[in-house]
Amino acid sequence: MLASPVCKKSFVFLTCLGLIAAQTPLYAASPQSHTASGPAPSASQVIDIALGTDGVLNGRAVDGNGNQLAAAPVEIHYGDQAVAHAVTDEDGKFSVSQLRGGLHRVVVQNHQAKLRLWTAGAAPPSAHQDVLIVAGDGIVRGELPAAGVGLAALGTGLAIAALIVALDTKSELDDLKAQNKAMDAQVQALWSAS
Repeated sequence: MLASPVCKKSFVFLTCLGLIAAQTPLYAASPQSHTASGPAPSASQVIDIALGTDGVLNGRAVDGNGNQLAAAPVEIHYGDQAVAHAVTDEDGKFSVSQLRGGLHRVVVQNHQAKLRLWTAGAAPPSAHQDVLIVAGDGIVRGELPAAGVGLAALGTGLAIAALIVALDTKSELDDLKAQNKAMDAQVQALWSAS
């Protein structure tokens, strides 16, 4: 027997733990709407936007991978009513005029961003000049394609660990049998000597 039983059992435990822990998926955060010059807010966060002259809102729409959304419909809602419509150009840019200040929702491909629009003279210094809308989920790196893959790997790992335990137990049993034979031989020798 080359290694102590404690060492072997520790190895089996750590192997099982490693196989289980390795299957924990790491998920990146889903893309959220954010302003072009600021950090990504949460989905419920309101973004302050300073309207241009004549109530102009400028923005750009991209998908979850950062590719511009050309010819995407854009709706601006005030309360429960759609107050303006636009379509993005080939660069994903859009512009809407004649908007008033207040809380608005911008909807691009079923994705919403909450905006607090400010008239040109009333905007706080922290207000942004335009908005970047990220629509859709895109590819989220670090996400496993299917949960079944992790379960299959976990099952395989547990089967390998069970095999290691069985082989280790058989090895220990063989060692005990050899020790028992040696002790029987010593007892026989002692009986013969007396």
